[in-house]
Amino acid sequence: MSQTIQQEIANAIIKKFKDGVVKKIDKDNYLDIHLPSVHQKKGTHLGINTAKGEIKIVFYCREDDFNNYEIINSKKLEKYAQGIRIKGNPAFNDVSKAVEAAIDFVLELKRVSGNASKNEMPQSKASAVQSSTTKKASINTTKELISFVDSLITNLDPTPENVNNDFPLRWESNIFIEDYDFSENYLDLDQDEERSNGKYLKSVGTAIEINREANGSFEFWDGIFMIETHAWCSKLNTNKDLPSFSLINEKFSNLKELKGFLVETYS
Repeated sequence: MSQTIQQEIANAIIKKFKDGVVKKIDKDNYLDIHLPSVHQKKGTHLGINTAKGEIKIVFYCREDDFNNYEIINSKKLEKYAQGIRIKGNPAFNDVSKAVEAAIDFVLELKRVSGNASKNEMPQSKASAVQSSTTKKASINTTKELISFVDSLITNLDPTPENVNNDFPLRWESNIFIEDYDFSENYLDLDQDEERSNGKYLKSVGTAIEINREANGSFEFWDGIFMIETHAWCSKLNTNKDLPSFSLINEKFSNLKELKGFLVETYS
């Protein structure tokens, strides 16, 4: 049986990078592969966009420090809204050329991040102990927050599913076709393409995302996003008779403030 384009690309990437883990394949236009050797956080991934007969390549990562270091130290990379991509954002029509470009892209990411690791100053014993203590506290906060959000969103339909167990924490769900106003078509969607996905929109989903900053503060997002690019959208509709899913973005100085807001928003 012949392979799909995403299967062909995934097999080539995993063959080259043994640590690769395919997170999503043939569910939509995006193939997602987590590469711990590039970035250990599970939410990060190599993203291969196979929409409309073209193949584009990105690395999804919401950590500005990592992204900025990569961009500053490479002439082959550039930043986009959700991470890093090949400079010029080239599109490929040939699978073998796309695979070659993706491998070169990953090798460049690894080269730059590898240099960053080599340039890190060794930790003192006191710093190492403090780092270990902070890490344990971080794990406890993460588990607590995931459980807390899960308990608040069970009444939503469809119920969002947790897709990342490390910061940035993220929950995603589908949007019913009937909730989108095609007569207005605010997002300029292809109606036939969207309806081919059954009862849910194919190109757009909803997400909740929570990130924790180095100083212990939190940033929160809730809204709709384009599945292909992972980019947030301002709203789904302007028609007042249908849900708008307007984007919410708030910042909180501590966990207590965040949890209070979550209760108020979802209870």
